[in-house]
This record gives sequence, structure tokens and C-alpha cells, in this order.
Amino acid sequence: MNPTVAATGACTSQNPGNCDFTNKSTPVNVTIIASQQPSGDPTVTSFSPDHLLANSTDQTLTLTGTNFQQGGAIFVGQDQAAWVTTWISSTQASAVVTGDWLTTTGQLTFVGYVNPTPAATGACTAQNAGNCDWAHRSNMVTVPKN
Repeated sequence: MNPTVAATGACTSQNPGNCDFTNKSTPVNVTIIASQQPSGDPTVTSFSPDHLLANSTDQTLTLTGTNFQQGGAIFVGQDQAAWVTTWISSTQASAVVTGDWLTTTGQLTFVGYVNPTPAATGACTAQNAGNCDWAHRSNMVTVPKN
């Protein structure tokens, strides 16, 4: 919208008399797309089973919590190794713990859940660690191996 020839100031909503409504531009439709806001960092509240069997074959570990996004991963260790994960819901995910992680008694430390980054081009995995949003991972729990 342009000001009128006789305008004494800017054409604004506070000064509509300064606006030339006759010679206005052609209206244009503008689409506004709201960006998806993260629902918060994931949180682990429990896991099952309550321990894994040491010196055994592959076992399934299930984490329960909040804000698990599809495409995320269960991870373990300070090096944040992301396991192949089955997303069940926003509150549950599972992963197979392979026998090579179970060769001794003790604990699996620093186990948690990491969501994919907003720009992820695929699932968060050990092979695609760049798809993992490590800055917003869950709290970490310790899983006993007996």
C-alpha cells in the first residue's frame, strides 16, 4: 500500500488516512508453515528386564520414558554407541544387546535414548551418528549384567 499524494506521514494502521486504498497493489496469498517444535528432551524412567544375563547371547533391552521420537536410538557408553533400535511409541523403545556386550559380569553404563536431529535424513544409528541429536539426549541409566 502506498501513501496518498496528500499524505502528511506514513501509511500505517494508526494513520489510515495517509493510505491510498484506490491504487493498492494486487493481493498476494502467503502461506505460513509452523515449524515443528521439539517436545522436549527424551527421559528414561525405567528399563526391562531389570538386568541382562552376562556371558549369554543376544538379549532385548526395552527403555521406558518420555519424548522418544521415531528414528532415535538407544545408546550405550561414553562413546555413545547407538544400537539398532525399534521405536515402539513416544514412551518406549527396544534394542537388541548383542552377545559381545555381555561377555563379562558388571554393568552397561551410560545407557539412554537419543532423538534424531531435526534435519536427519534417516534414522539415528552407529553408521549415521550425524542423524543423532547428542546435545538433547536423555538422562542415562546403568543396566546390571549378572
